[in-house]
Amino acid sequence: MSLRERRRTGFRALLALALVACGGRGGAPVVKVPVVVAPPSAAELAARAEPSLVLIRTVAPEERVGTGFIAWADGRIVTSLHLLAGVTDAVVTLADGREFTELDVLAADPARDLAVLAVRARDLPALTLAPDGGAKAADRVVALAHPRALGEAVTDTHVVEVRDLPDPPVRLLELAAAVSGGGAGGPILDERGFVVGVAIGTLPGSDHGFGVPTSYLASLLVEDNRLSLADFGRATAPRAARGSVPRAVPRHDLATLDDCGIDQLQRAFEELSRAISVGAPLYNDGHHEACYRVYEGTAQELATRLVACAGVKAALLDGVAKARARGGFEEQAWAMRDAFDGVLDVIARKVGGP
Repeated sequence: MSLRERRRTGFRALLALALVACGGRGGAPVVKVPVVVAPPSAAELAARAEPSLVLIRTVAPEERVGTGFIAWADGRIVTSLHLLAGVTDAVVTLADGREFTELDVLAADPARDLAVLAVRARDLPALTLAPDGGAKAADRVVALAHPRALGEAVTDTHVVEVRDLPDPPVRLLELAAAVSGGGAGGPILDERGFVVGVAIGTLPGSDHGFGVPTSYLASLLVEDNRLSLADFGRATAPRAARGSVPRAVPRHDLATLDDCGIDQLQRAFEELSRAISVGAPLYNDGHHEACYRVYEGTAQELATRLVACAGVKAALLDGVAKARARGGFEEQAWAMRDAFDGVLDVIARKVGGP
């Protein structure tokens, strides 16, 4: 065989091998090499979600800012209930710059610090809730705050633990990184960009952030107990007639919370907020004694059940003593409310900064 023939034969053999490898004529199927795709960065997830973030700025009775996100295209917005409690005037700003002052509260869940607002707009860019309803320990997540809210806008972290608190029953997502006070009400995303939780902030006594799973939103989003924000604010915060009962809310030092565990602080926050949501409408309807009894009973029971939190217990029992020294149920109710607001205020300052 000549050199040219040997070269031709060798070339044909190589060609046959190439056809087999490529799944060509008479060859085996193509063997596909899997392509490893890196998960999206926190910045990429934030950029995708940013059109759905809203800034919530309360105007009356005080100014503060927080975050919410569009959950349904018809204008339903999820946020933290504590941002709206007692608020009668607020502004919601969408990513496209539109501002809304006519706001409705469709649903509220005090035990889990969730609220659903509605603005009069349609075809809004909504985020998608995770189909499995939450996250599990070790999952990577990204917590988002509105860029104009206070604190970090993007927190790239992971779930340390899924905690179940018994009384009242609530599940919390504990995150490895703190969540800024301005990020309360913002979405917690998984690597797919689905919402697995709603941030509630960073509780005192911990540098970890916390959120509640989106599984709690399923029932809230379908409710429509529509109430204007002004009416909702009045129902969740009792008010005295102008000049009738002077306020005396104590301002506690942050050290008041030094010995409070996370679970107990969460319990105090929830039970005081729930008592206000029950007592305030009673007061507004003129049932001052009933309001006072709700407040006093809550303070005494909570002080008994807290195994630590000496500063919080002392503040509540001091409120009871001052209330009993007042002349009538109207003033007694306000004395208890002052004590409650003092405790809630120090918790808020610890979470969101002085």
